[in-house]
Amino acid sequence: MFRLDAMQYLSAGMQAEAEGLDIIGVMHSHPLTSAVPSDHDTTTATGHLISATWHWVIVSLAGPVPVVRSYRRGGPGLVEEPLRLVEHRP
Repeated sequence: MFRLDAMQYLSAGMQAEAEGLDIIGVMHSHPLTSAVPSDHDTTTATGHLISATWHWVIVSLAGPVPVVRSYRRGGPGLVEEPLRLVEHRP
């Protein structure tokens, strides 16, 4: 189960700030289920540790092809947002 420990969150935020970066979201996988927020995901994403502006990206590995979906806070929970994946080639 995905967990965001308060101390890890604080440490990541401090490191990002020291490097002049912004944390813009969280990404995790659902190995056996669809890329839809679970009750735990929704509770975590709408909790006090998570910025309301963050993207909540879930990758489902349940099928033969991974499925990626993104959500943001909306109303009492999470609302899916449009996502466009772009291949990057160096």
